[in-house]
Amino acid sequence: MNVLIVDDEQHARDAVKLLFPWEERGFGRIFEADNGEEAKRTMQEQPIDIVLTDIHMPISSGLSLMEWIQAHRPDTEVIVISGYDDFDYVRHTMKYGGKDYLLKPIDPAELEEAVMRAVDARRKLELKRRHEVEQGIAINRFKPVYRDYLFSQLFHNTKEADDAKQQLYQDFPGFQRAKSGIAAVVGLAAVPAPLLRRFRGDRELLAYAVANIANDLVHDLWSAGYAFRPFGSTDEIVILFWTAPSLAPSRTEEIMQAIFSTFRAPVHAGIGSEQPLPGGIAQSVQRARQALMQRNLLSDRPLAHAPQPPDSKTGPVPQLTDMEEAIHTALLALDLAELEAAVDRWLDAVRSLPAVTPAHLELWTRQYRMMKSKWFESRSAPAPDAHEETDGGTLPFAFDEQGRLSLEETGRIWKERLAAIAKSTAAAMRQERHVIGDMIRYIEQHLGEDLSLQRLASRFFLSREYVSRKFRQEMGETLTEFVERLRVDKAKRLLGNRTLKIADIAEMVGYADEKYFSKVFKKQTGESPARYRKKLP
Repeated sequence: MNVLIVDDEQHARDAVKLLFPWEERGFGRIFEADNGEEAKRTMQEQPIDIVLTDIHMPISSGLSLMEWIQAHRPDTEVIVISGYDDFDYVRHTMKYGGKDYLLKPIDPAELEEAVMRAVDARRKLELKRRHEVEQGIAINRFKPVYRDYLFSQLFHNTKEADDAKQQLYQDFPGFQRAKSGIAAVVGLAAVPAPLLRRFRGDRELLAYAVANIANDLVHDLWSAGYAFRPFGSTDEIVILFWTAPSLAPSRTEEIMQAIFSTFRAPVHAGIGSEQPLPGGIAQSVQRARQALMQRNLLSDRPLAHAPQPPDSKTGPVPQLTDMEEAIHTALLALDLAELEAAVDRWLDAVRSLPAVTPAHLELWTRQYRMMKSKWFESRSAPAPDAHEETDGGTLPFAFDEQGRLSLEETGRIWKERLAAIAKSTAAAMRQERHVIGDMIRYIEQHLGEDLSLQRLASRFFLSREYVSRKFRQEMGETLTEFVERLRVDKAKRLLGNRTLKIADIAEMVGYADEKYFSKVFKKQTGESPARYRKKLP
């Protein structure tokens, strides 16, 4: 099962990942989003089973996300994790299909109970779906989908896998006789743009077409195996060879050439290791995925890739973090020339590699996200988030029409994106310098009103943490200390007017409780308001 964690605070997302043993419990990928809109995009691109979401987030809240999920992904299990114990939020959660409402700070035991309830509900839903599919198995057009489901069950050592195996033996006698086999994985996550446009961006339709071409050969012509789509995935097709597995590498290349001839665009596959059937399917698929991750993105041939042993002669892989300081300094200084020079230096190091693989791209993408998080972690105000809209959360790698990695075009895009980030960062820093001044003027003009941290943060559309931290940085004292000092200064002046009662003065400077006002006044001046007044001329 795949999980999506939605929270605008990185530490909150990290807490959810740390407080539950996701990997040990057999979960698949864990995705993250920092607002509702990003979460929707992720759910449109990835199969998500369970969503854990905050309520209050910028751009789009958890409330609107739940409404969207019920309308577009109603089978998704939703768990709300919020800092607000609000009945209306709980009622909204239940209304739009949420299963649990957990309060921050998260209790690990409560989180585990909520997740396992969601897992149980999801499994019951899958069993229900399986029953519905079984009822329609006689309808021929449902057979490929049902077979996708059955083969996918063989990835797991469960009772469902045993049932699936028996049903597949009825459809594929050769599979039952086979002692071993090899899986190949056709990667569809990063296909050439023209190919995706041909299918109008419909990856499900693309996966269906690729599986059909593969089965025309492996199943219909050679009677050597079957191609299926892992249940719920549109990113890959698995070709399982169980007859003459030694021919799997050459036959995989032939299948990929047939796909190229049909679509005039290269699609790549990784070839796994030979494993006993059916128990070793998952291991062979994993090796095939690893082979796919090792392919050279600078070349569009070959189309089928066998696992490669580690090459000790390739030298160290350039680390994107090596240019972290140079880029960060250039961003802060708005030095576009140095930004471009840093990118050029890093790309020169990449060009020295004999091959650039998808694994490299994943590494560099993770490193960039980590770098960006460090750069902007000290700024929680909405204004600096302009860089998010500019770069979409990462720096993209560019590919040509044949699916080859273009370092030249990648460099051009990176320079353009980083320049935009530098400009938005400079604008955000200017805004930060002004916001405290505006806040001070507001405080001076409204000393008799509620000037709590929460009130001011809401008034200026900022987070409480940001206001607290920024105020201390700029003023050298906390917001509470500053407000108390100004209120006491004003109270001193008002005490000179002996027609005003001390209770009235307290209210005029924002204290409804006269005793509390006296306590604050004495803390600031060392004496009570009454004693201070007596000393006035």
